[in-house]
Amino acid sequence: MSQTLQRFLTLKGYQHIFLEQNGAGHYQITAQLNQVNTSFIIDTGASRTVIDHERATVLGLISEDDSLQAAGLGGREMKTRISHDNLLTIAGMDIPSVVITLLDLSHVNYALESFGDIPVDGVIGLDILHDLKAVIDYGNSVMYFQNPAQNGKAA
Repeated sequence: MSQTLQRFLTLKGYQHIFLEQNGAGHYQITAQLNQVNTSFIIDTGASRTVIDHERATVLGLISEDDSLQAAGLGGREMKTRISHDNLLTIAGMDIPSVVITLLDLSHVNYALESFGDIPVDGVIGLDILHDLKAVIDYGNSVMYFQNPAQNGKAA
């Protein structure tokens, strides 16, 4: 008996959100961070979830120095700060106690603007995607995910 991916994952307790593709080909979503609408790129290659450091105050992020440096594909090291105990809400599902890395994303937003896209506030990385047991259906531009409390781990 053949089941669709959507039916299979729904029976396993997954929720879903439709993804929008920007001009650069990345998937984007709008979620709430600390109850403020926030635009994110979904990046399966990013190890951490990141917010542009200039958005920290608006999003209520309290930060401390982070001992780790960050580097993207460009290879340059960037100074980071870290913010604990944030509330991320995706498609109505609350994910408490999220750790956010604050980073200068001006280079990302510059690239997006060159494609005619609006800037983003941040990037949802592998840390959150893993905790949500995210499944991305690229053919239908849908991301399926489970509540971390259901799969035994808080984000």
